[in-house]
Amino acid sequence: MAKNSTLKLHRIHYTISEAAKLLDCDERDIFYIATQKNIPFVMRMSGQCTFSKHKVRDVDAFIKHIDSLDKDHEGFSYISEFSLIKINEIKKEKNLILASTKGFFSMPPKVRNDFIYYEGDFPEYPSLYSLSGTIYSEMVRYIQVDWKNDEGIGYDNEGYIEREYVKKIHHVLSESERSGDKYEALSAAQQERHALKRNEVLSAIIYLYKENSTFRKENATALVDLLFNRAEEFWPDEKQPPLSHPVMTKLVASIFNKPIFTKN
Repeated sequence: MAKNSTLKLHRIHYTISEAAKLLDCDERDIFYIATQKNIPFVMRMSGQCTFSKHKVRDVDAFIKHIDSLDKDHEGFSYISEFSLIKINEIKKEKNLILASTKGFFSMPPKVRNDFIYYEGDFPEYPSLYSLSGTIYSEMVRYIQVDWKNDEGIGYDNEGYIEREYVKKIHHVLSESERSGDKYEALSAAQQERHALKRNEVLSAIIYLYKENSTFRKENATALVDLLFNRAEEFWPDEKQPPLSHPVMTKLVASIFNKPIFTKN
């Protein structure tokens, strides 16, 4: 764990894997401490192809307000310290503003909790995100992502932690070291619940492979689609698998690759 009493951080945000490397700890330690200390995670949106929609009372006042904020070199306005938008389209008759979005945005509490529970997997991507860092806009306190836009959504498929929270985790680890405590990465009960769900999914996948060898030519997404379509056969009460589609796809895809086992 954190070997040094001081920690030099030169960036504002770090991915979880980067933070774990800096702190010389396991990523699961970060999730465990985040749960205990209510540490937020943020998601990075990537600009021109990430859209948000804003229902406003006064279109002209909203445009004037956004235009009055500081801007970056691409003309995006800072609605908070780490969150930016740029107006793309104005639908005045509907009091609707469509904007490009980039920067960092905080995960909603439920998604944050699921993200921690699944050890860095996103079970779902929500529509609403709050701003990250100091807020500069009195009109925009959150964004609503336009998931249906044909251009698609640009985002990093992992979570980030702000520098101040990396330092907070470092402090917790350092205090734990000095006191001689052993920080468990996850509670035994949580590990057992997650492992059980993964085993159920993998057992069902193996059954499908045994039943029809042609499925071996399918990709991970197609195989998970099939499992969802036949979920009632394996989970008659719930009628759906115990893990979400994105999490299961990532799990199956990782198995399709040649596994590498290392000793801790």
